[in-house]
Amino acid sequence: MAPEIGLTKAATVTLDLRKATPLSVRFPESTETYMTSDSVNRVSATGQWTMGTVVSLGYGAGESHWWTLPTGKVSVGTLTHDFYGSRTTPVVTMVPTGHGVPTSLSARYGTPDAALSQTQMWLNDDGDPSFREASIPIPRLPVKGHLPVVDGGTGTPAELAKAHVKGGLVLLTPTDICQASCDFARLRDERVKAAADAGAVGVLVAAPDLTTLGRPTELDQCADGPKSCPAVQSYGPLPIVTVPYAQAESLIKRIKSDRSPVEIRIGGSAVPRVYTARYHDEGQIKDDTHRPAKGELDRVDLHFHAARPGVVHQLAWMQFLQNTPTASQVTLPSLATRQTLTVFVERHSDAISRFTASWADHGADSFLTHNRSEANDLVLTGKDDIHWNAGPSVPGAVPEVRTKSGFSVGAGPCSGCRQGNTFYPTVYLTDSGGGRQALTGIVDDELITHDFTDIPACGPTPSPTLPNLDYTCDFDLLNASGHGIERRTEHLPDQSYLTP
Repeated sequence: MAPEIGLTKAATVTLDLRKATPLSVRFPESTETYMTSDSVNRVSATGQWTMGTVVSLGYGAGESHWWTLPTGKVSVGTLTHDFYGSRTTPVVTMVPTGHGVPTSLSARYGTPDAALSQTQMWLNDDGDPSFREASIPIPRLPVKGHLPVVDGGTGTPAELAKAHVKGGLVLLTPTDICQASCDFARLRDERVKAAADAGAVGVLVAAPDLTTLGRPTELDQCADGPKSCPAVQSYGPLPIVTVPYAQAESLIKRIKSDRSPVEIRIGGSAVPRVYTARYHDEGQIKDDTHRPAKGELDRVDLHFHAARPGVVHQLAWMQFLQNTPTASQVTLPSLATRQTLTVFVERHSDAISRFTASWADHGADSFLTHNRSEANDLVLTGKDDIHWNAGPSVPGAVPEVRTKSGFSVGAGPCSGCRQGNTFYPTVYLTDSGGGRQALTGIVDDELITHDFTDIPACGPTPSPTLPNLDYTCDFDLLNASGHGIERRTEHLPDQSYLTP
């Protein structure tokens, strides 16, 4: 962009892309983009007009490349430039072995996430919508071992029968259903199913312009209530990995020329390591190529405790700097509960990191249930740990986070968690046997289970924030011994009405 030009008459502005420079971050080990955003905001001296752009890219079959035109400093108004994101170590690595020099394949799953989500929605009799969310696990290959690989053509049953795929990997080039993206339903139900029926243990997919495999349906709108919702679709019967088309062509030539079978050495990790960074330019767009060293990174281990198997379906990081008024949320990969995710954060002085997470248990038919959320703020010390869902759960258990200079940030409400000296309970109505009947207050859970519908009247006092409701519900907080805990409740503003 040209952020500031002095004009005395009509003029033509030409941007010289030959002067563009790479916009990139490289960490001490090999990583892949999980989520990256670039934001530019230009505000006039009077504040009467503003112009901004935000470009975001996520995980794909290939690595994205960013370029920018550096600018000089503006003298009128303000200009801010933020480049931020997260990167993961490879979840899968592949190296063909056998005749010739081993050459790594740039192999990728459709996502580093442990599972994808699928939402189902329907309207109740009163016209209000209801939602439920399902978790779709991503099949994975072993993180260590050797497997033979064969050429399966486009993946028709006849081609697979000739290729003898049983017990190994099969490389497919289904260019009839995969261009920039694949027709995922056909890929899964026709080609991957045929490979599974023929005895393969995994599928490699390549096409000339492929950037994404696609995915199962994200949203089902159920016309006649929850019973009319379709069955939740699986991701497929086998692990699916993309490889660049040029590498696939070389591998096919090798398979056809070698007299002995070609094998692939498999590596990777069940849970990747994650690197996050945020860069802020004030007054101009700089030539931003960053190479943080290992000693410039703080390590945070996120431990997700759970009594039952589940999934962390929302996970994010934000960094607050005292001298920077805004903070941007960076999405992190989802993982199964009962696991630990290691996150490396580039060190900044006078900074507070906020990690937020939502996780739920696996219920019947792949649907998630019993959602919980927490937000944890901390000043990084080089090696830190966060234990999620591990308590304590009483008011005042966690002090407010402050840097050495006294800088702190406010925290909003969450559900079933504590922030500073405030505890935000998730409240249930129970019967005489202690069984849960309904969820009466929760934040960030509208896609999982209930909101304020179908809850029995608890009292005659109207809500000041929801005058159309002619009742309010009261509750008691009990500690582990069953004794009451002192509590103070207050009504939140209208936009926060889902929290008691």
